[in-house]
Amino acid sequence: MLDILSVVTQAKYGAPIVTASGEDFDVDTVLDIRKASTRAGLPDIGRGLVLDTDFYTPLLKELKTVSVSGSTAELREGVLTKLAGFAVRETAILPENGERLKGFVCTPDAELVAMRYLQPQKSHDYHRAEAIADPETGLTIGLRQWYDKDTGTDKVILEALYGYQVGNAAALKRIVGEEA
Repeated sequence: MLDILSVVTQAKYGAPIVTASGEDFDVDTVLDIRKASTRAGLPDIGRGLVLDTDFYTPLLKELKTVSVSGSTAELREGVLTKLAGFAVRETAILPENGERLKGFVCTPDAELVAMRYLQPQKSHDYHRAEAIADPETGLTIGLRQWYDKDTGTDKVILEALYGYQVGNAAALKRIVGEEA
């Protein structure tokens, strides 16, 4: 994921939609991002908001005191599914690229990612050989497991064959942290 997200830079996607600190990131900030996203032409349908843990957690803290339909169950699980029209996801995996990336808002066409499973050789005696796909992201990993008689060890390999490139650069707006 770090490699795939490495293109989320100012050079590729432009100036940030917001610059904030984690302590100041709140629902009002998300509403400002929503407004700026609409003005930038991002469609309402399919908008996602991906936030670093330092920006996601303050939202949970703020919402714990708000009585919103459905929020109680989400807070119990520590998961925000929707907020201000965004599908919200928390991540601890953002590239350290010197641009202080703390999240982004996007639609699915912002970055193009292709993945495929490498079919194992039929002549090999695998205990397990399968493709594992994440239903939310579509990311696919191949898993192969076998016993190596030469070394007397059980072997497990996880592999991914993938490629990526910037898609619609106007479909992603970066969220960056304030300078320290």
